[in-house]
Amino acid sequence: MTRLLLGLASLIVAIRAQTSTVTVTPTDVSTQCSVSTTTVSNADAASSLASACPTFTGDISIATGVEDALTFDGLERLEGSLIASNVTRMTEISSNSLQEITDDLELEILTILSNISMPQLTSIGKLSMTALPALQNFTILRDLVQLQELNLDNTQISSLEGFGIETIDRVSISNNPYLTSLSFQPINVTGSLTIGASRSIEVELPRLQYAQNITLRNCSSISIPSLQRMNGSLGLYSNGIEQFNGAPLLQQVEGSLSFVSNSNMTSILLPSLQSIGGGLQLINNTELMDLSNWYSLRNITGAVDLEGSFEHISFPNLQTIGGVLSVNSTEDMSCTSLDDLYRTGVVHGDYTCRTANDTADLSTSGGTTTSPGNGSRDDGNSSSALRIGLGVGLGVGLGLLLALAILFFWIRRHKQRRSSQASSADVLIAEKDGSEVDRANMLDAGSTQKHELEQPTGELGNGNEAQELPAKLETEVELARNGSTKALAGVESRHEMPANETPPVTEQKDPLDNHSQR
Repeated sequence: MTRLLLGLASLIVAIRAQTSTVTVTPTDVSTQCSVSTTTVSNADAASSLASACPTFTGDISIATGVEDALTFDGLERLEGSLIASNVTRMTEISSNSLQEITDDLELEILTILSNISMPQLTSIGKLSMTALPALQNFTILRDLVQLQELNLDNTQISSLEGFGIETIDRVSISNNPYLTSLSFQPINVTGSLTIGASRSIEVELPRLQYAQNITLRNCSSISIPSLQRMNGSLGLYSNGIEQFNGAPLLQQVEGSLSFVSNSNMTSILLPSLQSIGGGLQLINNTELMDLSNWYSLRNITGAVDLEGSFEHISFPNLQTIGGVLSVNSTEDMSCTSLDDLYRTGVVHGDYTCRTANDTADLSTSGGTTTSPGNGSRDDGNSSSALRIGLGVGLGVGLGLLLALAILFFWIRRHKQRRSSQASSADVLIAEKDGSEVDRANMLDAGSTQKHELEQPTGELGNGNEAQELPAKLETEVELARNGSTKALAGVESRHEMPANETPPVTEQKDPLDNHSQR
């Protein structure tokens, strides 16, 4: 019988050692300090476990039916997680000895939990507190020096201070309507930092130098004076700040930079910003009218989307916009400076600028569409793109007119030349003593008929007297078959004089020579 009882006892111990979940009661601590999950059902069980196990390996889960305040005095190191979920009647959780939780401290849906006190705690893997509507005092962050992830959502916490952690992976603080101030000291956020969905919160991150992504919402003031570089994106949405000058040392944003629906914002000052690896988005910041102080900005790899009530936009030192440039303003704003960015090749994508009095749509494919705006004023500040289009149109028109004029004069000159040649072929003028001979007196090309010209009068001098002698002019005119004329002429004159008298010689010209000279 004794052996049987001993065998049963051994079997029970073996079964318990292999069980993944152990429920601890005041009478059953039995040195179970290393199990996958231990469920604590009341305050006595929590106290017994903590006093028995300075180091506990595994997860500690608090049962949903716990109605007491739980204290884990004696527990120093938890190599696992402490989890309380949907424990609606627990009012407090504390430990004066706990220094480290290697995994998570996860508290969620604890409707009447009003206090968390762990003054010796310096290291947590992940701290997540969600739906704790009664929690107002929260000092657990003050002495932390190591934390990988922080998530605070839907609490009544009014302030967060201290937080001397140097590096953290992720921070999310949202839906805390009573949170008015947040000031903590991380130097690097290797993941994302999200703060928002609160009524109005003052954010101070005095030591933050580097962050992957930062998203800020519902903030009344933002100060990140040491921030120099972001490996991701920076976005400000629906904040109440009037002037953003909280990041004077920021030089590089490798992701996108966005300012959206910040209704009171009148200016953005980023005096050191040189490059944006993603896009630039400024949308619906209704009081933001001047974007002319981006003096250090030189490169934007992505697209630029500007929409609001802008009166003046300029990027005086910008060298590259890798994507589309889209501008929409409800005010009377000139697009000239932006046209220049497109015309000089700064904008690598399509370009659109629409304002109350100016419109320009230009694409890299060569298409151009411009139209006047609907503004009430006409101050001469029409789109440079419109002027370019008109100039191109006028140039093309003038070129066509000049080409037509040259063609007209060439045709006219050509006709005149042909007419002149035809006239020369149709009419031959032969002059002799002032008479003319036209084509009627000429032979056809194939004719061999001989024509006699009128007899000329020869004039010979006899002493001081002039005498007219009859002269016989024999001329043969024969026309070639090709339409040209060739004169074959012979002139025969005879005059008898005394033998001792030497007659003067009078030179006679062939009457057809005048025509040939002509």
